[in-house]
Amino acid sequence: MTRTAAFLFLAAGKVLFNYPARHTDLRPLPNAVVPAALVLGFSAQDVVVGVPALRDAFDTVPLPLAAWMWAAASVVISWGLAELASRLIWRRRREGAPGGRDTPDSLSRGER
Repeated sequence: MTRTAAFLFLAAGKVLFNYPARHTDLRPLPNAVVPAALVLGFSAQDVVVGVPALRDAFDTVPLPLAAWMWAAASVVISWGLAELASRLIWRRRREGAPGGRDTPDSLSRGER
């Protein structure tokens, strides 16, 4: 059961961490594929844990609701901390070089 919960946490984390990873010096344009990948990834996890043939292939086991909730809470907490860290780093960079080159604001104006 622990291995299955870890599988869910790691797979969901990889997809969700796309959001904080996109916080770079540039503001990325909206990407409609990212939410679609998120839905597809979460759906695939449900299928892998729920379908017996895929359970055998991926060596997973059915999880009780409590284990699903713990895995989901762990993913949300980890994602939230990564999002917070990303935003703090971005803000610190902006404040560290007011009006300077290569700040998020100057790059969005096309200055390099």
